[in-house]
Amino acid sequence: MKYDRKTRAWFRREMSGKTALAQNMDLLLTTLLALFASYVWFLSRLQSQSLAVLLAIASGGVVLVLLLLWRSMRLDAFIRSYSAQLHSKALLEHLLLQTPESIRAMIESSLSLSGSHQIGKDLFINRDCLYGLIQRHPNEPYEASELLRFYQIAQAHRATMLQIYATAPPSDDARALAEQFSTAAVLHEPEELIAIAGHADMLPEEEVVKQALMQSIELRQKSRAKIGKRMLLPGNVRRYLYCAAIIALASFLTGYRVYYPIMAALCVCMALVSWYLGRKSTANQEASSKTQNVNS
Repeated sequence: MKYDRKTRAWFRREMSGKTALAQNMDLLLTTLLALFASYVWFLSRLQSQSLAVLLAIASGGVVLVLLLLWRSMRLDAFIRSYSAQLHSKALLEHLLLQTPESIRAMIESSLSLSGSHQIGKDLFINRDCLYGLIQRHPNEPYEASELLRFYQIAQAHRATMLQIYATAPPSDDARALAEQFSTAAVLHEPEELIAIAGHADMLPEEEVVKQALMQSIELRQKSRAKIGKRMLLPGNVRRYLYCAAIIALASFLTGYRVYYPIMAALCVCMALVSWYLGRKSTANQEASSKTQNVNS
């Protein structure tokens, strides 16, 4: 699946945890370091400053190209992995909305089970094996207490095996508890349920999955944008100024006359930006209100 430039930039920030400016600064500093190291090495070997400069520039260019290529390969691998996770989540959310009866029929058909006896809406028994279904959101692992209920039912029906299919992974406690059961328990991963649904043709169309995937990405982008806007709300002006005053006072008390003033200046800048954006927003609202009054 191809993504536009803006989405790839968002993926790059998710991968590195840094802004585009910080990423480019890292790239620049690494290239300059390679350039300087190459210059020193060539100068010690050739005893010619001009030739050493040319070779160092060439070496720095090669390093830059290799870094860009490596970063692009890492980003492509991250996008594939991240997209696969979102793709799997979208499919599981689709199965989450299906009825337990349809999921049961899907499992029976895929495993070629016949003569099953339904015990409840989320479990059935076939021969000596009890099959259980847990429908939970993919982000919420099911707990040991849920697994214990299936185990107790398996014991009551003298089942020799317990198989659990779920739209969410088991929690660590559930995995640990399953190892203590006297009845053999198999906790199937959500991906196995997706594979069964694929064989039963119960998965949504690929275009629907792509739309859900893009909606998930857009939602995360908007969430990050909201965090940035909250940092620059007009109500934060006083907080930033108080913070700047405290840091400036701390610089005199501790003797750190470089880093603390820089941080204080940064707080003042944030206060000014918040004040300016608040004033601009108020002016736009007043202009919009006047326009509406004139039209009315």
